[in-house]
Amino acid sequence: MISSETKPSITSIEVKEMNMKKLFSYVYHNGPVSKQELAYNLSLSIPTVNLYLKNYEKANIIIQEGTFDSTGGRKAAAYKCNSSHIFSVGVYITRFFFIITIINFIGEEIFSQKIKRAFELSETYGRDINLQVDKAISSCQIDPAKIYGVGFSIPGTIEKNNDHYTVLFSGSLSDKSWSFDVIGKYCKYPYIVDNDAYFGSYAEARIDNFESNFAFLNIASGVGGAIFIDGKHFSNQHETTAKFGHLIIQPNGNLCNCGRKGCLQTYISTDVLSDNLNISLEQFFADLKCNRDYQEIFNRYLDYLCIGISNLRLILGLDVVVAGETIEYLASYEDVILKKLSDLDVFDSKRYFRFTKNKKANSSCKGAALKIVSEYIATI
Repeated sequence: MISSETKPSITSIEVKEMNMKKLFSYVYHNGPVSKQELAYNLSLSIPTVNLYLKNYEKANIIIQEGTFDSTGGRKAAAYKCNSSHIFSVGVYITRFFFIITIINFIGEEIFSQKIKRAFELSETYGRDINLQVDKAISSCQIDPAKIYGVGFSIPGTIEKNNDHYTVLFSGSLSDKSWSFDVIGKYCKYPYIVDNDAYFGSYAEARIDNFESNFAFLNIASGVGGAIFIDGKHFSNQHETTAKFGHLIIQPNGNLCNCGRKGCLQTYISTDVLSDNLNISLEQFFADLKCNRDYQEIFNRYLDYLCIGISNLRLILGLDVVVAGETIEYLASYEDVILKKLSDLDVFDSKRYFRFTKNKKANSSCKGAALKIVSEYIATI
């Protein structure tokens, strides 16, 4: 006789918890909303909605603010998430500067500052960067007790062991592995550390409510990548996924900081348009229209960029999102890039390339802060 196992029934407490989470999620993504809208869309009774809202109001997570216009009769109260319930901080560390971004509970950016400070593996740098975080929080008049955490974004490969992070490889910062404790021990708040491309792609995925599939190409002094499929970050246990900058596109080509030759990042990183010419990105693009040498360099740059984008499409079959420090300059050359891709792609007539929807260079920084908020939401 074949016995069939029955799934354990869900208890009334579990049903309540699930429904409360659904209500919170609906308010978080759609607020302000009325009780009637919540009851209708979540298939809950008005008394149940009242009970759940009171619980969240007591915790100061959801607040009642204002009313909706009346269509006749009593005006319905408007409910939304309390934007100042908690705050989080993102810090993007690069070779020549770092960016600090602060967001509120609902993901709104309330502070962002780029600070020119060359990276150095020292106690002084660790103290300085956290001092600037404290100053940013103070300037926004935020109660430090409301800071849920700090997300540090690093251009490199990160390994976590218990509560300690090791930067295994970050060619644009250091040629050796190093413990993040040199920075983390001066942070007054709980913190997480991860790759800049991952945090940038996380911010991108959040815009589409984690429903889109894409390959994320992040261009800075190094070139990184990430893959999102079915709303989830795709990776493997060896952390070797999406190292797009180290795809070899030119045999025996330019020497890369990884030790190999011909890596994509040696042809499309920001260094190609700045450090290699002893100028800034701003200066390069300011002089581009009247400097023929720069025009030739930029045309080759776009050729290699499009080869990289096209290869990612052929390998992964995903839309390719381009982001990073070059985004504010490259956006005006979108038509040129599309034409070059069209000339390359004999197998694909669909448009599959776009720039990130986070148009600022701090998308990785904001993604780090958003990840902190998501960790808090998971506890609600």
